[in-house]
Amino acid sequence: DGSFADAGYSLPGPLYQVTAQNVVRTGTLQDINGDGILDFSKALRNEDSGQSDFTVYLGSAQGFTAQPGYQLPGQLFWQINGQTLDSGILQDLNGDGLPDYSRATVLAATGEQILEIYKNTGSGFVSTGTSLPGPVYTISGTTELETGLVRDINGDGIADYSPATVNADNGQSDLKVYLGQTPDFTYSYAFDLPGQMLWQVNGQILDSGVLVDVNGDGIADYSRATRLESTGEQLLDLYLGTGNGFVDAGYDLPGPTYSILNNVSYTQGLLTNWNQDGTTRYSRATEWVGSGTSDLTVYLGSGTGFVAAGYDLPKAMFRVLDTGTYANAVYQDINGDGLTDFVDSVCVMQAGGVLTNCSLGVSLAAGPFSDLLSTITNGFDGSTEISYAPLTSDIYTAASGVQYPMREASGAYIA
Repeated sequence: DGSFADAGYSLPGPLYQVTAQNVVRTGTLQDINGDGILDFSKALRNEDSGQSDFTVYLGSAQGFTAQPGYQLPGQLFWQINGQTLDSGILQDLNGDGLPDYSRATVLAATGEQILEIYKNTGSGFVSTGTSLPGPVYTISGTTELETGLVRDINGDGIADYSPATVNADNGQSDLKVYLGQTPDFTYSYAFDLPGQMLWQVNGQILDSGVLVDVNGDGIADYSRATRLESTGEQLLDLYLGTGNGFVDAGYDLPGPTYSILNNVSYTQGLLTNWNQDGTTRYSRATEWVGSGTSDLTVYLGSGTGFVAAGYDLPKAMFRVLDTGTYANAVYQDINGDGLTDFVDSVCVMQAGGVLTNCSLGVSLAAGPFSDLLSTITNGFDGSTEISYAPLTSDIYTAASGVQYPMREASGAYIA
């Protein structure tokens, strides 16, 4: 009914820490042992104090319990000289539903590569004796650069690796895709991405590319999805993934998801599967506050292109101000009916940390999207009407959970 009750217990530690410079991650909340319940770990190495805490706290209906024998093999977060850097990944690499671990880090000062993979057994981690083909993070002093990605690219449910980087500073690029193998955690080079996901310019890494299943075949497709504000150039060409490479789709995205201005990459667009039918929707979802204009049009995706849906999002998710672009809302299924709802999630922080002018309203999607089937007519003039009900209604009976090796191949692009 939209209400909340006090659980009677707390998290073992914070997920975020507010510093004088910014907000940093100081913990992870995810299902670590594969029982479907969220667990917690600080996952922190504090170089300043010489202390580490990699303990896993298993979650249950009664709260969280520390498991001294269940430790992460290393950190996800690394504190150096008061700065907290990302330096480790905890995600399913072999498709068994359990998140595996790697530091996935190279230390620029020494060239040391810390890439070893540890398999999650559900009660601990064991070394596989194998390594990632390259780093996800490069640490230079107290600066962290994202220099690679780990995700399923060819649609087989196994995590793959790509540097996915074009370095404008030295004119070099590395777009190779290394396909992951199971159960031995090895990788082999197979093909290249059509373009970068990560763009190094003036020593900074800019997001400039998306990998998301546009045509609903379970394989990630690629687009730069970028607008260069300095020239107005839009890089929207779409390439469909085949499982062993990419082919030109013959059509473009309706608009960008990234806007690059003054060496900063801003998110200005949504490209995701909003109603769980396997195809993708796009909206710029942006308001330009200074000019009073906005672009909230929703475009329906298919294997042959995008068409305007004939309706808009209720509000903008991204607001463009003179100081930059700011996200002020989320689109997520709030009431469990399978449709994406809108949630305002913005406040103004005053001196002393007081929050004012909060906008926290929830707008529920009114019904099925307009591209769902409503009538089927056969060759004998017979007609069948189709109606829809949310998954939360009592006409459905929930099935048991899907077990490995069956896998859900779809997934949302997280802006």
